[in-house]
Amino acid sequence: MTKKSIMGWLNAVCQQVKQQWRRRSVLRAANGGNLAPLLADAESALAQSVWHCGADHPETGRKLAALAAIHAMRGEHEDALPLLRRAIAVLSASSQEDPAEVFALQEQLGELLRAAKDYRAAETVYVNLLSVYIAKHKTRTNANVARILDALALTRKGLGKTAEAKAGHRDALLIWETVCGSGSPEVARCLTHLATLFLSERCYDEAEPLLLRAVATWERSPNPHDLYAIITLSCCGDLYRSTGRGEQAQGVERAAKAMLARYAK
Repeated sequence: MTKKSIMGWLNAVCQQVKQQWRRRSVLRAANGGNLAPLLADAESALAQSVWHCGADHPETGRKLAALAAIHAMRGEHEDALPLLRRAIAVLSASSQEDPAEVFALQEQLGELLRAAKDYRAAETVYVNLLSVYIAKHKTRTNANVARILDALALTRKGLGKTAEAKAGHRDALLIWETVCGSGSPEVARCLTHLATLFLSERCYDEAEPLLLRAVATWERSPNPHDLYAIITLSCCGDLYRSTGRGEQAQGVERAAKAMLARYAK
């Protein structure tokens, strides 16, 4: 689970801390990479919610999800998974169920399973979500469908289902281009995902045009310095080195380092 996917929980969890100075201290520590204070407060918030609201209350479900996300950020997948599954069960059974909230947690479950290399379980989660989103939107041309197709393709790559992974990325790419436009970050990421499959097979002639297109897409995207653009450039460097073009590799590697330096300041 990425840092981006957890930071949205920080304020919600820290609201349980009554002292303003303590809340600020926890947020500063979390932003600095020290999640221990946040973990302690999330555990306390969960205990309070169980005591005041009950184990099956939606608010308890949200506290479970927050605690799971923090464990995931710490790489503690075995601790995170049962908490997240319990959160999904609680929120799904609630009379106040918000389907969008449950779907978002199911996506996090798929991401967490993939991070734990439980690709078969992750595949099941994504296949189910794909069916749900297609039925909900009554079309495949939707950002939710594209996002799940891309995640499912990444999962199938882990399972060695390369042909299915390529097909999934291609389907997602067509949808992203329709929904977001050819210059969107989503298109650039999807192009990079597809290119890495060809790189893993040493199919450099197929990978290169995809990577060049991804680089061009990043350059005209709303955020040309996105951290993921560094991955695209790094893949270009790998391709150039693998095909005996050291000078070109050095050029894109310098560009990637310069971009990374922007985030290190």
